[in-house]
Amino acid sequence: MDTPGLSSLATTGTAESLAYLPRCDLGILLIDASSTLTADDVALVHALYQAGAEAMVLLSKADMLAAEDRDRMMSYVGEQLAANLGLEVPVYLVSVKESAAAMADRWIAEALTPSLDEHRRLAAAAFRRKVGALREAVAAAIKRRLDRREVPPVEASGWQEAERAMAAALVRLDEARRSKSLAPAAESVDKVLDEFARSAATDWNGSGNGTRDLTDAMVTLLQRTGQELAAATLADVMEIRQSLVDALRLACRAAGCRHDDADELPTPKGIPMPNVQSVPRFEVRRSVLARLNSGILQRRIRKQADAILRAGITGVLGDHQKRLTDWRAQYIKEMHSAFVARFEYYRGQAGGASETSIEDGASLRSALEQLQAADRLTAAAT
Repeated sequence: MDTPGLSSLATTGTAESLAYLPRCDLGILLIDASSTLTADDVALVHALYQAGAEAMVLLSKADMLAAEDRDRMMSYVGEQLAANLGLEVPVYLVSVKESAAAMADRWIAEALTPSLDEHRRLAAAAFRRKVGALREAVAAAIKRRLDRREVPPVEASGWQEAERAMAAALVRLDEARRSKSLAPAAESVDKVLDEFARSAATDWNGSGNGTRDLTDAMVTLLQRTGQELAAATLADVMEIRQSLVDALRLACRAAGCRHDDADELPTPKGIPMPNVQSVPRFEVRRSVLARLNSGILQRRIRKQADAILRAGITGVLGDHQKRLTDWRAQYIKEMHSAFVARFEYYRGQAGGASETSIEDGASLRSALEQLQAADRLTAAAT
């Protein structure tokens, strides 16, 4: 293909030349022997090698150079390409003048023709490899089809049951996507404050007076509450996952599959844990009356905790619940995709097993034998 070249008068010449590179096996760059090597020339040679093609440089109008300058010009161009690209690019002299035609003849005989012969040999070998790979793929597909004939025929009632189980599982997934598995944050905050006040008053009762720092106690309670929320979320998605696995196992048996890989649904990973670093410091002073009645102490702790800690607890639990909700939604989405893909595979297996007739099996075996015979002939020929 003769391209317009670079920096030609045609405005699209450069773009058109570069567009051919992915389809090029050998690029021949023509340079005027009386001019110097340009940056565009170097860039084009580099682009050829980057595209996986070979390159040759022809110095045209070489008859205009004195005999002693020709070798010097070839060396100069080759050295410049090596210095800029780190590549040994072959350089040849050519001319259209009848008196200097021997240079072009020499290039054709010593470089171009051997290169074309080698290219044809490599292309033929590549074609044979591709044909062989295609033959192997077809043979493997035929073998898989024949293997399915050995599976007992699929019973319509069994597969109908599997379809009903799939429909029920998809409904369960849809409900799970729309449902809120966690209690509202406000309810959780009140429960934490109530338990905190009760536990702190019980621990403090009869064990001294003065002021006590209860920050660590609140952090511990929030960590436990967050872990309980995470465990409840995990139990919820694991129950959903088990229902999907049960539906897939039913489909696998109904389709007569050899391997029960229904349990290959994604397993839950990376469930979020609460971040309690934002809980403020909390200290309570025990009053004289509180020393006599633990109920008074509990109410005092509850009131002060509500005023000082509610905002921080709300932030911790709200953030934790949001991250749990996002994690749950993402995991349910992954399960849905994997479940549908796996069920469709079993449906295809069931259809293939029920559609393959005895006559079809005989024709498949015949085709497989022909492919194997061709393989043997190819091996003998090589």
